[in-house]
Amino acid sequence: MSKLREALKKRKDSHVIPSISCIPSMLSDTPLEYAESLFNKILDKNKDTAKISVIDPYVIPSDMYTLASFFGGFSSITLEIISKFETVSAEENKEERKEKLKTISGHLSKNGLFKEVSYCHSTEKMHDRYYIFWKDNNDKIIISIGGSVAQNFLTHTNIIEIKDKYLELCIAKYYFLLTEKKC
Repeated sequence: MSKLREALKKRKDSHVIPSISCIPSMLSDTPLEYAESLFNKILDKNKDTAKISVIDPYVIPSDMYTLASFFGGFSSITLEIISKFETVSAEENKEERKEKLKTISGHLSKNGLFKEVSYCHSTEKMHDRYYIFWKDNNDKIIISIGGSVAQNFLTHTNIIEIKDKYLELCIAKYYFLLTEKKC
């Protein structure tokens, strides 16, 4: 390889950061399975992940099975759900939904899919959705999700790995704002 080509490659590599950003429904006929494989790759590459925080204002009981397919089976991981538990239908109230979530979570932990599942009902305004993979050494991987878990990546929902350091700091501040009033 010529020196010019090597210099260009080195410069490109320093500016272009590879990521897993994509729109699963554009790449696969089975976008939920495609998303699941992406999240499994993250966990396979980052075996020191201790906790995964799911920030989503609309978490319903059936979402727990989807999250278990994304992140379950790593019995050393704590799953933290941060939500407003907003009502998506008039069929059940917030307290009934939270009770169902706790029952499902106990089942998932008891069967070794997660070390623990915890819930945080945030009183702060929230809209954006993130999955934060916390490592043992306090490093983190932040994934922005374009829609609720229940959308199953069918409606051109995106998955964007956040690599910008300033945005990472803003999202970390957002996380702490959502959780600071001890849920």
